[in-house]
Amino acid sequence: MDGLSPTDIDRFDRARQARDARFDGLFYIAVRTTRIYCRPICPAPAAKRENIRYYATAAAAAAAGFRPCLRCRPELSPDDRDGRARDQLADRVLARIHEGALDEQDATALADEFAVGERQLRRVFLARYGVTPQAAAGTHRLHIAKQLLTETRLPVIDIAFASGYASLRRFNQAFLAATGMSPTRLRKAGDDDAPSGETQALRLAYRPPYDWPRVLGFLRARALPGIERVYPNSYERKLPEHGLNALLRVSQDSARDALNLHLEAVPTKAIPALVQRVRRMFDLDADPRAIASVLSPDPRLKQSLATRPGLRVPVGFDAWETAVRAVVGQRISVAATRTLLTRLIGDDGRFPSANELLERDLDGIGLTRARVQTIRALASAVIDGRVHFRAGQSLDAFVDALVALPGIGPWTAHYIAMRALGHPDAFPFGDLIVRRALGNPTPRIERAMAEAWRPWRSYVVLHLWTEASEQGSPSA
Repeated sequence: MDGLSPTDIDRFDRARQARDARFDGLFYIAVRTTRIYCRPICPAPAAKRENIRYYATAAAAAAAGFRPCLRCRPELSPDDRDGRARDQLADRVLARIHEGALDEQDATALADEFAVGERQLRRVFLARYGVTPQAAAGTHRLHIAKQLLTETRLPVIDIAFASGYASLRRFNQAFLAATGMSPTRLRKAGDDDAPSGETQALRLAYRPPYDWPRVLGFLRARALPGIERVYPNSYERKLPEHGLNALLRVSQDSARDALNLHLEAVPTKAIPALVQRVRRMFDLDADPRAIASVLSPDPRLKQSLATRPGLRVPVGFDAWETAVRAVVGQRISVAATRTLLTRLIGDDGRFPSANELLERDLDGIGLTRARVQTIRALASAVIDGRVHFRAGQSLDAFVDALVALPGIGPWTAHYIAMRALGHPDAFPFGDLIVRRALGNPTPRIERAMAEAWRPWRSYVVLHLWTEASEQGSPSA
């Protein structure tokens, strides 16, 4: 992180010395004497200041020749949510890279996806992160592999392909170059208590605080019968797309500022994508400090932020399913929406795909003719690519694509952006609960108020919904 101000350096020094988990993933510590890079929470004895360099990303530290620490394990760090909130090109590209965009296509195809030239994409990415997109993808693959090698007993060759490597030989070469050891050597130093067989257990870190009870409460009210179950301290979902007995379970490990993800009967190849989905679903990359710094000056939000400092924006596990839920639930209660969705799902416990809904007779399940037409229009747009749910989309472009469909207005489009994409700056203007909490402002005044909350407007919505719900009012 060249060009840091003395204030930034002092702040990072204090966070490093205090092992402050609130800064986890926001910067990395590289030690010149050991050639190791660490998280701010590393339990190793603190190095002398003159031997320290700070980097914004793990990829930048790796590109400078540093190896990941085996004690604090940088692969567990949360991402920088602030970058995604800015909606800039480089940040959106990084989100796609973390989704595996460069595992199956080259940089030219990725640049085409964002309608820019490869040279421009490389230049913008280098300016923002100090590394090339390919280097960022390489570090991300390495981190996936390190976690799977450390926390599971899965075969090394399966981990290599699941992490995005084209061959076992390339995996071994890349791993040795990045870590100074072979994958099998790291496996020997891994977790001896890791489960074997069809059960896998992974740790997903977050920045504290985290309001786990309220997140579970939000998901419990919206759980789809036959697909999701929310217990007092955990969330469970069936994964029929991965096998008859496949499921995931998420619980909290507050002592380690992490969630525990348990996977049953899930193919190894599917694990990295499921990890990314769960991270997005539980908003694990949020930075409560950054959010509060923008929202707390507003007196309407200050008390809620103090009462609920770890509130997150829960995102639907499946984006398509969540988008359909939003259309079905327009102008009706959460309970009524669940009833209609239960009829839509049917007896097989699997949410229908876009193709299936387009071909299916939806008469007689309680949907209005207008809702049926909107669902079919949405399904057609998803099938032909006019609407998609990949990471890295511009909020404005996504909303524009949705409101072009019949029956979807700005409220629904922003709700889908918030609950299906997990975009931190979505704001369903005109929401009755939000407007009531804000004193029923005119649309012009509401928009002016919301400008002060950017880029964290989704969190305003969740705070106001939660506050209303806890006072006995219905929520969206």
